[in-house]
Amino acid sequence: MKDSDKDFITFWEQKRQKGRTKYALYDGLRWSLFTVVFVILFQYFVLETTDPQNLWLSIAINVVVLLAAGFVLYYYLMWMLYERKYLKLKSSTNED
Repeated sequence: MKDSDKDFITFWEQKRQKGRTKYALYDGLRWSLFTVVFVILFQYFVLETTDPQNLWLSIAINVVVLLAAGFVLYYYLMWMLYERKYLKLKSSTNED
């Protein structure tokens, strides 16, 4: 087994011990916040959204949508993908 696989097993055992909801709240919302900042900066500088009313409305919508998306993405998709990888690695470890 590669060192990266061992590192992943250690990493995921710590994450899964805390539970799915805490994982989604911490990692998913952290990802969402970085994404929100990027989207807002993109809208302001590239799309040149300078109307204050539209800008604040856009910021509010982005925050709500991306925070919800980050939570759902990490709660369902990322948890499933990491859990599948973890179980596969653990079963290959047990076979050795």
